[in-house]
Amino acid sequence: MSENNNLPGPNSVKLENTEPFNVIVISPNKVQHLDWKSPNYLHDLVNGEYCKTVSIDPKKYIETIGDILSIEKQKHPVIDTKVISETYLSEKEHMLVEIMFVQHEDDGDGEELNEFGILLDVSDTKIYGNMIVMCTLISNNDNNMHFIDITPDILEKMLYSRANTKVITYDADEEAYNEVEVFGPMDQYADDFLVRIDIELKN
Repeated sequence: MSENNNLPGPNSVKLENTEPFNVIVISPNKVQHLDWKSPNYLHDLVNGEYCKTVSIDPKKYIETIGDILSIEKQKHPVIDTKVISETYLSEKEHMLVEIMFVQHEDDGDGEELNEFGILLDVSDTKIYGNMIVMCTLISNNDNNMHFIDITPDILEKMLYSRANTKVITYDADEEAYNEVEVFGPMDQYADDFLVRIDIELKN
């Protein structure tokens, strides 16, 4: 493997994992045509033919990552890794969902655009070529971490939580707090909520 990239050498990384674990590889794709209002939108996103489950042997972690991201073919093989979700499962551990991809110039260096990858990244970065999505379990006590299998279901739940914001409202008549899931822009929900309150006060 070429040395002009930011992947460590094959013998410099030791994982706690002893058994193979699954990652999701997202190949270049187009998803803008999908109807985000459809009840199956998130399910269709994470189960598209561009999403493949790949098993990684911990002993060949670096080599496999390099192969998936086609490091040898890249002009400027700089890898970007970002945490896109963090979930506290209990007092003992929490889970991270991370993405990994190669940074490209604006023209993509000949690679095709990865629209689903851009959606996951939620930044202004244009992402070309393959993206790897992986899941890490971290101990809150000693910070030990190991990779666990990521599934389309985990990815779908993460996207659902991102799209649906939970807010707490107070019902003065019932003297009770209610948890409400808001789908879509919060400012639109706030405007609609205030309109409803105004109508109730006038009645």
